[in-house]
Amino acid sequence: MYELGEFVDQDYKKAHDLYRASADQDYCFAQSRLGTLYEQGYGVDISPSDAIYWWTKATTITNDEPWKWVCGEAAYKLGYAYYDGWGVDRDLSKAKEYFEKAIEYDYNCTYALNMVKRELGEIDDRNKMREYAENITSKNISGVKLYQRVSKDLQKELGSTWSIISKETKKFIETGMFGYLS
Repeated sequence: MYELGEFVDQDYKKAHDLYRASADQDYCFAQSRLGTLYEQGYGVDISPSDAIYWWTKATTITNDEPWKWVCGEAAYKLGYAYYDGWGVDRDLSKAKEYFEKAIEYDYNCTYALNMVKRELGEIDDRNKMREYAENITSKNISGVKLYQRVSKDLQKELGSTWSIISKETKKFIETGMFGYLS
């Protein structure tokens, strides 16, 4: 309540002190929130090492079932810390480990996990769109010429379907494709 200012005046220092008392008794909710206070600098100095410490403790708790999702949030934040190298050395394997742990705790971060897996080479998401983009950008075409080329290639690829699409939809597809390539 003190952290959010619900029913009381917002007071990050009091929130910190109360979270700390609970965190010392191994409540992952309090540990995770302490990590966030140190991450954001709410009532304390920003401290990546303290944030990492409390998030790490929050991901090891098993007796706080009602707050399991908060343990997942702590694991997610640790994943990003390792992904970005915030307060720790950048380590994609550790990032993957923590994103997987977050998912185990019912925290939805599949996108982040897949992002790391792509960088680790565990997911090959090559598709026709990506191949086209690599091909066309290698030709160093830009500006109006690129837009015209995209339009021509779309017409060719979609064949007779192109002729029945409305003018607005064609423009939307062309612009989207151009934006993707740019």
